[in-house]
Amino acid sequence: MPSIIEPGNFTISGNISGYSVSAVPITGASEIIVTYPPPEADFSASPLSGTPPLTVQFTDLSTGNTDSWEWDFDGNGSIDSLEKNPVWAYAATGTYTVTLKAINTTCGNDTETKTGYITVTEEIDPFGGSGGDGGNSENGGSSGNGGSSGNGGSSGGGGGGGGSPESSRNVELKEISNEQIFKGIHTCYTFKGETNEIVSVEFDPKKSFGKTTTIVEMLKNTSSIVKEPAPGTVYKNLNIWVGNSGFSSSENLENARISFRVNRTWLYENGIGESTITLYRYSDNTWNALPTTLTGENEGYFYFTAETPGFSPFAIVSLEKSSQSVEITPARDQEYNLMSTGETSGEEREGDPASYEEKENKGAPGAGFMFAAAGILASYTALKKRKMK
Repeated sequence: MPSIIEPGNFTISGNISGYSVSAVPITGASEIIVTYPPPEADFSASPLSGTPPLTVQFTDLSTGNTDSWEWDFDGNGSIDSLEKNPVWAYAATGTYTVTLKAINTTCGNDTETKTGYITVTEEIDPFGGSGGDGGNSENGGSSGNGGSSGNGGSSGGGGGGGGSPESSRNVELKEISNEQIFKGIHTCYTFKGETNEIVSVEFDPKKSFGKTTTIVEMLKNTSSIVKEPAPGTVYKNLNIWVGNSGFSSSENLENARISFRVNRTWLYENGIGESTITLYRYSDNTWNALPTTLTGENEGYFYFTAETPGFSPFAIVSLEKSSQSVEITPARDQEYNLMSTGETSGEEREGDPASYEEKENKGAPGAGFMFAAAGILASYTALKKRKMK
């Protein structure tokens, strides 16, 4: 009997008692319908973020039997590709939702949607760059009109996906978080990177902006867009960017707070108390201390929250001078000083007379003889005076 490899309707004649369908023996001429399970759509992409033009390779990971594919790369409902593993280039900054529809003409279809899956940011001149989809007015760039960004940027408000003017060579870790921002609803971005010391960024929005991106950059050294390092002993230098240019203004948000952590080991090794930790923000060409509160601790970290009027370069610092414990032995120190002046301690005089006499003899040779001579001379003088009388 030939094997059946494609779904469809098949008539089987002859003795087929040796075969079964659904565990029910079949004899004689029969019709058997063979079908495959419907597909389950899934996909991956690489890279997930970058600067424009950002070329992304999409890979179909659907299971089941798929005859065709329909891709929507920007969440606008239009089909952008029918290929199985397409490549797509994003020309504009923004956060993009991607949808794949896996189709089987016989068994049905399935759809997979990944919201805010691709993030496109733009590096700009930090001092004087134009606004729109990438400038950041916090650091000298012109804010323009805020610009529209991908799926949910809000013109004039600065929503959508913002950009970073930081040199990529100075970025140790970059973590991106996306949230929907609605007027009057508290917004909180959370971060979970193992080497990201920022725990969350939150605020109360005064306007609705739709999906908006927040970027945290942990830096290797002082930010390349500031003119001088932060004061004190620096634990971490970092940047926080929320939305597009001009977003973090008092017209758009209030009650902004940054939660962060500091490693216990670092504090111990540098002799720094946790109560001295302060978050500094760079704005108007200067570093400004923010109100910082210790909120908790565990075995590895101390946790803090700082209030901030906006987002830009930051530094976690301590103004307390680091100290090292130095062991000093007073006895040795005293002995050294006494020896350097030719004196001897009282302990040596009382505790070890032999040693004292030895040191006396070594330190002042002939002293005993001089004392005896002086005594004889004094006796001779007294005797002579008596005779003269």
